[in-house]
Amino acid sequence: FYSIQDSADSNILLAVLYLFCGICGAWRLWYRQIYYAIRDRKTIKWWIFFFFFCMHVAFCIVMILGIKNWGSAGVITMIDAF
Repeated sequence: FYSIQDSADSNILLAVLYLFCGICGAWRLWYRQIYYAIRDRKTIKWWIFFFFFCMHVAFCIVMILGIKNWGSAGVITMIDAF
């Protein structure tokens, strides 16, 4: 069985923080930027979009790994649970 550790509360808090910040951040840093880039045909807006896109992909890779006490449930957490 998976036992709940002392850091479970902080992991849940971090996960909720990632959820709310991720949705708002995705709107402001991704979708809005790509919309303005297409609408205005500005190169700097494309660069801003691709920069934040790469940051998001890097964040997703870290969350897939599941490093302990980072609020993620990934491969490392799965291996430790079983």
